[in-house]
Amino acid sequence: MIKQYYNVSEAARVLDVSKSTVWRWIEADRLRAHRIGPKTIRIKHADLVGLIEPMGKEAAAMTEHVVRTDSRNLIQRPTPAMVERRKHAREQVRVLRATILARRGGVSLPSSSVELIHEGREERDRQLDTL
Repeated sequence: MIKQYYNVSEAARVLDVSKSTVWRWIEADRLRAHRIGPKTIRIKHADLVGLIEPMGKEAAAMTEHVVRTDSRNLIQRPTPAMVERRKHAREQVRVLRATILARRGGVSLPSSSVELIHEGREERDRQLDTL
């Protein structure tokens, strides 16, 4: 029967590493540990299993679209379909920018939101003055 929680010594024995290695992994956030009371630490079986990484062909097959950013975070490599959607979105943004620029008579948008707010207030003031 597989235990649900292990202490540091048991985790080290399961992973065939020293207790100090387990502590280093905990301190480096490579291995998640849970404090139970003031002196008791427990490690979930799932966290131990998550620490083990496949190598060779098995790893290549499992991580075809996955990239490791650090010891715990994974990001998905974009698929060809995702790349096409991004290209399409960039093209839509380019067309929208050109449309807005044409509508504004060739004058680009202000570089900051503060300028845009001031411009809106001035336009509102002009409209109120004509009433």
